[in-house]
Amino acid sequence: MSDDVGFPVLRTGDPACALRLARRLVAVGDTRHAEVLVDIDLPGVEDVLRARSLWPQAWFTWEGGPIVWERGDLVDPTGLIGGVRGADLPSDHGRLSEHLPLRMELWEQPLGSVEDDFVALAAPHVAQLHWWNLDWPEVPELGLHPERKHAEVTVLFNTPTPALEERVDGHTVLVHVRDTSNKESMLRRASWVAEQAGVTVIGGPVRG
Repeated sequence: MSDDVGFPVLRTGDPACALRLARRLVAVGDTRHAEVLVDIDLPGVEDVLRARSLWPQAWFTWEGGPIVWERGDLVDPTGLIGGVRGADLPSDHGRLSEHLPLRMELWEQPLGSVEDDFVALAAPHVAQLHWWNLDWPEVPELGLHPERKHAEVTVLFNTPTPALEERVDGHTVLVHVRDTSNKESMLRRASWVAEQAGVTVIGGPVRG
């Protein structure tokens, strides 16, 4: 087992600027196997309906929903605690408004298929846009070996970590590398990736 760690390379109030930089960073890697995943907390009915119209295949969950025990079994009276596909969400505004906020998750999307629409939706909310399987290349002169599993880029919207547990206005772009005990090596890799996109590491490691 191994984990990744992210290093911030940009903090900005401009979501379009964050996306442009993230795309430059993604292009540093080999994107043949790249995939995109997104998470967003949707506080309003109109937000939910817009997200559902864009991605009916996404999962929507009600993380603040009640947990009910009935005859010794855990019961999900809304279906939303376990999660439902967007296509199966109720259309009634009243029912949806009783189960907010909803978190939407969408995984394993092709590169370039969701990013622009997602940023337009995510900009005012707590969310993340994440690219993975990017294949950072070998850099022999820096002692860096090829890396696929933890070659990733994230844009965090209005939150400081990928856990999405806290709201902090502004957007952060992270370069991810393999989390090891060799802090100098982690920073060397993140700095090299950042430099290829014309930026530098601006802070310490961020973990989810």
